[in-house]
Amino acid sequence: MDLRFIFETINSVKHELYQKRFLASFVFVVVTCAIVAVGFFTPKTYTSSAMLVADVTNILDPILGNSAAMARTEHTASAREIISSRSVLEAAARESGLIKGFETDAEKSFIVSNVARSMNLRTRSGNYIEVNYRSDDPNQAFRTLNALMNEFLDVSQSRKRSEAQSAFDFTQNQVNTFEAQLRETEQQVEAFKSNNTDGQETQVLAQIQRLERQIEDLELDIEANESTLATSRQQLNNTPRFNEVAIDSGQSASEVRLANLQQELDSKRLLYFDTHPDIVTLLDQIAKLEEQIASEGQRARATEQIENPIYNELTARIASTESRLEAQRKTLVSLNTRLEEEFQRKERIAANASYFSELMRDYDVIQRKYTEARNDLEKARTSLTLEEQGQGVNYRIHETANLPNTYDGLQLKQFTMAAPVLAFGLVIGLITMLVLFDSKIRSPHLLRQQLPSDIQLLGAVPHYNSTIKARLLRTDIMILAFLLGLFLFAYACFFVFFVMGVEPSKIAEKLAELMG
Repeated sequence: MDLRFIFETINSVKHELYQKRFLASFVFVVVTCAIVAVGFFTPKTYTSSAMLVADVTNILDPILGNSAAMARTEHTASAREIISSRSVLEAAARESGLIKGFETDAEKSFIVSNVARSMNLRTRSGNYIEVNYRSDDPNQAFRTLNALMNEFLDVSQSRKRSEAQSAFDFTQNQVNTFEAQLRETEQQVEAFKSNNTDGQETQVLAQIQRLERQIEDLELDIEANESTLATSRQQLNNTPRFNEVAIDSGQSASEVRLANLQQELDSKRLLYFDTHPDIVTLLDQIAKLEEQIASEGQRARATEQIENPIYNELTARIASTESRLEAQRKTLVSLNTRLEEEFQRKERIAANASYFSELMRDYDVIQRKYTEARNDLEKARTSLTLEEQGQGVNYRIHETANLPNTYDGLQLKQFTMAAPVLAFGLVIGLITMLVLFDSKIRSPHLLRQQLPSDIQLLGAVPHYNSTIKARLLRTDIMILAFLLGLFLFAYACFFVFFVMGVEPSKIAEKLAELMG
C-alpha cells in the first residue's frame, strides 16, 4: 500500500463524512450519551478494606525455637478459618443490621452466604491479612467490615484461650495414661524376674555340656567294667574251686618247681588271656617239668583238697564289678534325667527370653511416649501461662475499616472523559470501513491497478459543486457545528458540575479573582 492510496483513502473518508455529516453527528451524540449512560446506570459496588496482623510476642522464640516459625505460617490460615466461620459471619451480620432478628432460618442462611461471598481475604507479606468487603451501600460495607473485625478479635481471643486449656488438659491426660501404663509394665518386669529363676542361657548350656561329658565318660567306664566282668567270668569258669595238695613232704625239686610255676600261671591268668606271651611261656615250662617228673617215676603219696584262693578272688572281683556296674547304670539314668531337665530348662529360658524381650520393648515404647508427653505437657503449660499473661500470638487491627468514597471499577468521570473520544473514533472507523468495503470507485489510482493491462484509464472527472450547493453546504456545516458546540458545551457543564461536583459559585469567585 503506497502513500498515494492512503491520501486518496483519507480524502474519500473526508468526502463521505461531508456527505453523511448529519448521520455521523447523530451517531457521535448517541454513542457519547450511551457510554455516559452505561457509566451512570452500571450497578455500583463499594469496597471497604481493613488490615489484620498476627502479633507474635518475642518471648516465644527462645522457648519454642523452630516451632514458633512454623506457627507463624499457620496464623493466616487460622485467621481465615475463624473469620469465615458461620458464627462470626452471622454475628457480624446481626451487629451491622443485615439481620434484624425476625428472619427465618433460610433467610438468615441466605444473608450469611451473601456476606461470605462479599468478603475477600488476601495474605500480605509477613503476618498481614487484608480483609475486603463489597456492598452496594458504602455505609453498609463499612459497618459490616467493622463488625467482622470486632467479632473476629473476640472469637480469636476466646478460641486461643480455649485451645490452650484444651491442649494442656489433653497432654495432662496423656501423661497420666502413659505413667499408669509405665507402672504396670514395671510391675510385670519385676514379677517376671522374681518368678523366673532358671538362670541364664549360657549357664544352662555350660551345665548341658558338663552333663554330656559326664555321661560320655560314664558310658566308657561301663563298657570297660562290662568287658572286665566278662573276662573274670570266663577265668572263673576255667579255674577249679579246690586244689589237691600232697600230704607227705617228700617232694622232689621238680615237683616243687612245678607247683610254683602252676601258682604263677594262675596269677597271670587273672590278668591276661591264655594267648599272652608270659602265659604261653609258663605253659611250655610246666609241660617240660611234667615230662621230667614223669620220667623220674611216680611215687605214691597221700593228698587232700583245699579251696583255691584264686577262685575266691575271682568271685569277689566279679561281685565287686557287678556292684560297681549297677551303681554306674543308676548314675547314668540319673544323669540322663538331669540332662533332659536341663534341655527343658533351656526351652523355658528361650521362651521367657522372648517374652521378656517383648515386655522390655513395650516398656521402652511406653517410656519414650511418656517422655514425649512430658515434653508436650511442659510446652502446653508454657503456652497456657503465656496466654494467661497476654503473651503469644495476638491478632490486632493494623488498619481499621475505611468508609469507601468511590465505587469499584471505572468511575463516572472516566466514562465521561472517554465517551467523546470513543464516539468520534467509532464514527471515523465506521466511515473508513464504508470506504474500504463499499463497491463504489473513489480512487483513480486503485481503478488503474484493477483494470486489465490492455485497457488504459484516460482520466478522472473530479467532483464539482455549484455555487448554490457550496453555499448550502457551508450553511449546513455552520448549523451542525453550532449544534455540536452546544452539545459539547452542555456535556462539559455536565462533566464539571455534576460529575466532578464543582459548584458554580466557586467558578465565579475564581473568575472574579482572575479579572480583579
